[in-house]
Amino acid sequence: MSDEKKNSKTRVKVYELNEDGEWADQGTGNIKFVNHDGQSVVVVHSEVDQSILLESVVNSTDDESYQRQGDTIVSWTDFATKKDVAISFAEGSGCQIFWVQLCKIRGLDSNEPAPPPPVVEAVRPDTPPYPLTIENFPQLVSFFSKIMPYMKNEITTFISKNGYLKHLLDFFLQLEATGDIERLRQMFFVFRALVSLNDSSLIDQLMNDSNYLSVFGVFEYDPDLASQQFPKQNYREFWEKSVKF
Repeated sequence: MSDEKKNSKTRVKVYELNEDGEWADQGTGNIKFVNHDGQSVVVVHSEVDQSILLESVVNSTDDESYQRQGDTIVSWTDFATKKDVAISFAEGSGCQIFWVQLCKIRGLDSNEPAPPPPVVEAVRPDTPPYPLTIENFPQLVSFFSKIMPYMKNEITTFISKNGYLKHLLDFFLQLEATGDIERLRQMFFVFRALVSLNDSSLIDQLMNDSNYLSVFGVFEYDPDLASQQFPKQNYREFWEKSVKF
């Protein structure tokens, strides 16, 4: 096997769940198991500078946080840091090899699915609520607060095929017309999650001639930038009055 082919099987993108409940991209590198003081450790070195993107001790058999999700994602809660991490493989075959090795180290049968995590809330829907109403708005916020990397294609396809982006923006304008500041700030987090998917076709939709001003409007309600004197920003006003082509 060539080095290039071998590297493609170990090439992964590392994600970590941050305090905002979003999966933050930690970088891309190559994954391997390392034995350290009698313990097996999952290590990912950056493909850019060989720095360590992830170093996680493989935990015991009864740790139910290890989950394989789809063909290319493995996630778990790091025992030392208590942070949720997810590894997205470039190739499904690479994910399978890693999963078999991981299960072997943990003394499990890789042919059997990992035990599910304890159920602590209702099952997450596959798509956001539609049509969107004030009543189901909390479901929208909850849906986009729990996006994982493997959901990217599913979500972007749904948005593109169902005109959902226009539906979201129309709902945003309704909220703005009624001065519903709390929900407007929650809508900011929904759109921040959409942008974090880093999908070029979705970005094109967000920034096309029909949508971009409304999208600017959504981002005016970033709660981290709000104050009592200035509860929102004025991106649209600045753009329309100051930007000339």
